[in-house]
Amino acid sequence: MSTIGVPEAAAARQLSIPVAGPQQAKERVRPVLEAMGGLNIFDFGEKAGAANQVKLVGNFMITSAVYTIREALSMVEKSGGDPKPVMDMLTQTLFNAPIYKRYGQMAAENMDHLFTQSHIPLKDVGIFKQASQRAGPPHLYRICCMTC
Repeated sequence: MSTIGVPEAAAARQLSIPVAGPQQAKERVRPVLEAMGGLNIFDFGEKAGAANQVKLVGNFMITSAVYTIREALSMVEKSGGDPKPVMDMLTQTLFNAPIYKRYGQMAAENMDHLFTQSHIPLKDVGIFKQASQRAGPPHLYRICCMTC
């Protein structure tokens, strides 16, 4: 079982939880997941590992977003601009999503080291890369992945 959400979401009992496995087992654990703070419980069928795959894909997408934000704001800053109003405008329009808001604000305030200095994102990208290679020929991943 994997959970999706930052510590603040867990404290507020607003986690998203992907589940997979035998239907009876999922029904049996649902009250426990709800008690843990599972606000949204998503069922990905009975195939073992399907919920973990969702978590892995989500972590890859978060890491990709963070590095995209850092690159974009770095260009703004090196060009003499102020990254904060740029990120404010973008997260109120094109990228109005919790991930962009959270990590965009951190990057604009030079606090993203809390994410980028952790070994976990690169570990997850490595696991994603292995899973992607096992799944078949890569598509744009080969071009876009920052760890290739």
